[in-house]
Amino acid sequence: MEFRIDYENYGPITKPGNDQVLDYLRKKEIYSEMNINMITQLIKNSPYLTEFYKLEKKGPIGNWGGEFGSLMLENYKIKRRSLNSIAKLISDDEHEEFIKAVSMEFDEYKTTFENFRIFCRKKF
Repeated sequence: MEFRIDYENYGPITKPGNDQVLDYLRKKEIYSEMNINMITQLIKNSPYLTEFYKLEKKGPIGNWGGEFGSLMLENYKIKRRSLNSIAKLISDDEHEEFIKAVSMEFDEYKTTFENFRIFCRKKF
C-alpha cells in the first residue's frame, strides 16, 4: 500500500507543517508525486504481471477515525519525530507543540489521506 503525503481537510497548522516536510523531501529528491504516480504505471506495464487491479481509498487520521484513525495518527507522529530528528526542521520543543496541535486539528477537521493498494498476479 502506498499513500500520498498530502492530506485532505487539514487545518491551518497542519498545512504549513506538511508543506515544510514536502519541500524538504523534494529538495533531497526523496519524494515526488510523479514517483508515486509512476508506481501504478510501472506495475501495469510490466510484462511479468497480469490481472492488474488498483484500489483507492480515503482513510481517516486522528482519534475521530476509530482504531484505524488512531493507528494512523501514531504512525504520523513516529514519522514526524523521525524526520525532525534528522532534518531538524524545527526545535524539539516546537515539534512536540506542533504534534499536539496537529493531533487536535486532525479530529476537529476530520482529516483524511488517500492511499492505494495494487493487486496483480505473476505471469506463468
